[in-house]
Amino acid sequence: MNWLNLKELRASAEPQIVERKGKQEYHIPVATYPHPNPPERICCLAGVLKRHDKVKVRYRDRRIEPMPTVLIVERQRYKCHHCGAIVLEAMDADLDHKWYITHRFKRELQLASVKRNFQDAANLNGVDDSYIIRLFDEFATEKLEHYHTNLPEVLGVDENNLLGGMRFVAADLETGQILDLLPVRTEAAVMAFFAELHWKFYVKVFVQDMWRGYRNVAEQMFPKALNIVDKFHVVRMANDGMADARKWYQTKLENEDRRSLKNKHRMFLARWDGMHSTSQDTLAEILEDHPFLNDAYVWKERFYMIYDSATRAEAEKEYDRLVATMPPHLKRFYRPLTTSMKNWQPQIFNHFEMPERWTNNMTENLNGRLNQINSMARGMTFDRFRKKAILRFGKIIPNNELAVYSGDPNDDPRQIGFGWDVSTLERALKNGRF
Repeated sequence: MNWLNLKELRASAEPQIVERKGKQEYHIPVATYPHPNPPERICCLAGVLKRHDKVKVRYRDRRIEPMPTVLIVERQRYKCHHCGAIVLEAMDADLDHKWYITHRFKRELQLASVKRNFQDAANLNGVDDSYIIRLFDEFATEKLEHYHTNLPEVLGVDENNLLGGMRFVAADLETGQILDLLPVRTEAAVMAFFAELHWKFYVKVFVQDMWRGYRNVAEQMFPKALNIVDKFHVVRMANDGMADARKWYQTKLENEDRRSLKNKHRMFLARWDGMHSTSQDTLAEILEDHPFLNDAYVWKERFYMIYDSATRAEAEKEYDRLVATMPPHLKRFYRPLTTSMKNWQPQIFNHFEMPERWTNNMTENLNGRLNQINSMARGMTFDRFRKKAILRFGKIIPNNELAVYSGDPNDDPRQIGFGWDVSTLERALKNGRF
């Protein structure tokens, strides 16, 4: 009876528990069935092969006992009488000769390397961490060789500091899914990324920050899409202007007045309508005592209110009125904002062209989560992090299974990714399961 459940191999003797390097292993002597397989390769054109001797080789298999299981495989060797080469009997159905492991155990380790953290996967299966990681690298590279990202109707692009570098982030703003990550955020890299992707005509809205590289990408890759500068990058500049005005003003105060404003800086960045009534009372007293800060805060709040406009025309009119009535003593602090508004006016006011008022808020929220991810994924390379996130949490569909596919179903190896949820990844990291 072939109790090992292997295709070509059988147990040739009783298993033994063996002590090796201070650890116990479950050794199973294994051989082929009575008629050996032909050699695994041809040595030369003459190929005059005759049996030479037998050699025993160690191959790891999945655990049978609570210790590593090792198959001691007896392989027939052949010698060529023409060229003198030594070749081995073929045993490819059950054994992986690169990793010295059975195919079934290799599949289990690959699955464990994706579903568990590398250390847990190694401990569970009695192998080294480095072995699991190298297996994962090979498996992930093979699985994602033909991986492409699906392009949604509303595409958001941004960058975040992840695992030691600024990484490009592409997101589906309708579903809130991260579509893909790139190791760098250069115009050439982003352009090449989108150039490889099909169905670019699906993208109707392209949301970005105020980086010219993204604008060039939008113009070349998505000329028919509505290019929108993200609202949060704009209003953040209003907050920066308020902060600069406050800092400058505080340097002009006497020590006692300066101390009275200590630790109050966050109040000036908060929206009035979003503050608790107690905080409103405190801030109102400060603004009454400091007219300069009152002017800066009121102008900042009025700028925020532009985004409450119902139409583009209304928003543009309100902004023009706001700039025309800006107090002269505030212009120096809000000049970066007004300059950006001038340089990016079409893209900024494109925000009002869509009823949904799309923003990159989801990718902005990623910033906070990435701080946690960076600490919890420390030691993992960016490439492994990306591949594991896609394989573990991503929705991947073969291109020929999509409804829009019209080609030969046997002639397209591409895998199409529809993104993954960053909050799910964060939970897995917190629970030690990534």
